Amino acid sequence: MAELIREHGARGAREVLFKQTCLNTLLAVAREFGIALKKGRRPRKNAA
Repeated sequence: MAELIREHGARGAREVLFKQTCLNTLLAVAREFGIALKKGRRPRKNAA
């Protein structure tokens, strides 16, 4: 789970996990493993 957070961020990892995990839980895991997350949402990639 920590590797997913590193790769996709907290919200992205939640999407990969099909929203089965609370965002606060993912943030707690990130803190436990020392993963630095940026504040706010990241811009989405263009669909073009």
